[in-house]
Parts: sequence; C-alpha cells; structure tokens
Amino acid sequence: VQIGDTMSFTYLVTNTGNVPLTAVAVSDDQGVIVTCPLSELGAGQSMTCTGSAVADTAGPYTNVGSVAGTGPSTIATDGGIVTGQTVTDDNPANAFVADPRITLVKSVNGADANTPDQGPNVDFGSTMNFTYLVTNAGNVVITSIVVTDDQGVSVSCPRAVLAVGESMTCTGSSAALTAGPYRNIGTVKGCWAKLSSDGSETCGPLSATDPAHANVNAAPPTPTTTTPTTTPVTPTTTPTSPTTPTTSPSSGGGLLPSTGSNVWLVTMLAGLVVLVGAVMLRSTRLRTKLGSTRGRPMPSMREPGAVSVASPVRW
Repeated sequence: VQIGDTMSFTYLVTNTGNVPLTAVAVSDDQGVIVTCPLSELGAGQSMTCTGSAVADTAGPYTNVGSVAGTGPSTIATDGGIVTGQTVTDDNPANAFVADPRITLVKSVNGADANTPDQGPNVDFGSTMNFTYLVTNAGNVVITSIVVTDDQGVSVSCPRAVLAVGESMTCTGSSAALTAGPYRNIGTVKGCWAKLSSDGSETCGPLSATDPAHANVNAAPPTPTTTTPTTTPVTPTTTPTSPTTPTTSPSSGGGLLPSTGSNVWLVTMLAGLVVLVGAVMLRSTRLRTKLGSTRGRPMPSMREPGAVSVASPVRW
C-alpha cells in the first residue's frame, strides 16, 4: 500500500469446536476498531469481521487480530454450574507501506538558482549548462524516469531506473539569446509498482519540478559600416558688385572711391612727378642748345643780336 492509503482488514472467525460459542469478540493490537456481524457462533460456523486503518507509517506494517469466545457452561458432578471455557486465537497481518518519492534539483552553470536573485550572470550568446539531479528519496524502486524542460532544452539522462536512495545527474544546455532575466523549469516523472485491488501491478505516477534562474547580460552593440555618399556640387558664380566708396569725395575725407587712398597725397605725388619731369625736360633742352653752339665762337655780348646768357638758370 502507499503511505496515506486506507488499509482494509478482514477477520475470518470460525468455530472449529463441537459446541457453540458465545461472547465472540475480535480485537486488533494496532488499535483498529473491528466490527463483527455476530457475537455467537455455533459449532463449525464462521463469520467475517472488518476493520480499517490509515497507512501513516512508511515501511513494513504488522498488526495482530485476536478473537475470543466462551463455550457453554456445564454442570459439575456435585450439581454446581461450571462456567464455559473461553477459547482464543490470533493471527497477524503484514503490509508494506510504500513511500515513493522522487526529487529534482536543477542548476544552471553550477548554481542552484531557485530565485532570480540567486541566478548567475551570463554573457549574451554564451552557453548555459543545466544539470538535473534526480534522486529516489522513497522506499520503492522507481522506473520509467524521464526529465523534460519547459524551455525546450533537450535533457539527457544516463538511465531510467533508480533503486531506493540512488541518484543520477541528467544534463542539457541552451544558448543565452535573450537579454534580461531567464527562467526555465525542469520536470521529472517516473513510476513505482503499485498493487491494484486484484493484485496486479500498475504504475504509481511520480513527479517533481524545480526552476532555475539566470541573468543574461545585454548584447554588445552591433558595429555598423556607413558608406559615405557624395553629392555633386554645382558651382555658382555670383556677379561682383561694384565697390561702394567708404567716403564720398564731398565728405571731406579725401579718399578715392575704389581704393580709399587720400586724395591730397595722390595729388601731391602727381604734382611732384610733373615738376621733376619739367625740370628734367628743361635741363635736356638746355644741354641740347648749348651743345649746338660748340665749335662756334660765342657771340659777343656787344654784338648786335647777341643773346645774353648772363642770367642764371632757375631750377
């Protein structure tokens, strides 16, 4: 039976003697309350009494049923009444209270991270390695063991049967492709040999779950390549506007309209050039005139028509 089940007991009581029995009663050493349909049994008569109890203790279970009855009274040789003889019998019953248990401890990268704050930090794109520690924590053999993962992780186990107290480690892995909190749940299922009412074995289903958490770091930025685009530039020609004189001639500043030079300075320099040119021209004419008289006698100042050169030349 499985722990927690109700155990039903029957007590078959038979009067195997040749006299009737009275005050027939059945009891149980484990405190089971026994109910019987009769309290008297004739010679060779039988009855079935019943009782029940909850299997609250795992492992072997034994209880002992006892029956007692009293035979008829007799008359002694002296005429007195002799109380009837009490007869008894007992019989044990045995059961095994199965306590099938299976446990699962799931870890990610070696951490048993049952809550988000216990989850390890993993890099984006790295591999998360999961382990699924399966243990038979009960008192019966577990068969047909299978481990699955709710995130589609393919889980591999070394075997499918665990004896009492035995453990095994199943494995799986997955890429960390989503940044932020990660959670997946492992589930283990198995069977234990449960006896049905007809004595045949059926699968007593077992299961356990355990989560694992991780924190996936943000993905690094993806480098991008930008191809420069060249836009043809159409040259434009802007007509040059005439320069506006900064100071008008009538303003008194004496600046030329386009250059801004002082008018009086330009005028002075021009006059100087003209003066020098005039002097040089006059000097040249004089030398030319004097040269034309070489080889001829100078006219007498006293001669009529002579030209006087006594006057000095003014430069």
